Amino acid sequence: MKKKTTVELLNESEKASLYSISFEMDGTTEFEKFVAEFEMNATYNRDYQRIIAALQAILRVGALERFFRPEGSINDNVKA
Repeated sequence: MKKKTTVELLNESEKASLYSISFEMDGTTEFEKFVAEFEMNATYNRDYQRIIAALQAILRVGALERFFRPEGSINDNVKA
């Protein structure tokens, strides 16, 4: 079953833009769902705060390579 999706702009700065996908059936972005689930969850609050801080840093200084960890083998140059 295929689901129709859209890409929505969440925030932008001079250095970077932050986007999230949204599935047509519910009208909320996956980032909004993430925030709703974890923002007030005491178990994951520290991790949530780190993720938000990293996204704010990316918006402020740009999506620098150091914000992403290497994936795969060294030669394939794949990043996550």
